[in-house]
Amino acid sequence: MLNSAVFFSETPVAVMDLQPSLFLALKRKYGNYLEEFHNKPILHLGVHYRDFKKEIPEECFLQHEFRHFDISDIFSHGVYSYSTVIDFFVCECDHSSSKKTVFTIGVGGTGKSTLVQSCCFEWAEQRGCPYICCMFPFAFWELNLIKHKLSLLQLLQTFYPELKKIDASRLNHPKVWFI
Repeated sequence: MLNSAVFFSETPVAVMDLQPSLFLALKRKYGNYLEEFHNKPILHLGVHYRDFKKEIPEECFLQHEFRHFDISDIFSHGVYSYSTVIDFFVCECDHSSSKKTVFTIGVGGTGKSTLVQSCCFEWAEQRGCPYICCMFPFAFWELNLIKHKLSLLQLLQTFYPELKKIDASRLNHPKVWFI
């Protein structure tokens, strides 16, 4: 395990103060579930990616959910490249922005949420993504339960009550991720 002082050496102190509480919250939230999943996986998590801008027609992204999934057609849109989860977050593009968007798409039950939860849990155990100083995952089903408007800080306090004394200035950092 890496020392957190070394793990986040370029991170401002104000943000680093949030890490122990956030590490604990994510371990508590995903630890038991992921332990069960790894002991008896239904599907093994396969991480692959494609250049969607070139290979997938735009109308595919307009579907809410696939109603039918034909396994014989799984590779018809192009060649998959396999990679580690950490490689998804490394951007080698020649642009001035440090932002990168990653989509997880697929048929329900194929491990999209589990993959994200696994990545967050690994970060909380300081085993992956050392360049991220704070990671706040939100599940769509949890967000859909909220029936009134909330500010980002109210949302964080609702889902992460461990972070009671949080202010917006501490979150204004490029290494703070909202998933």
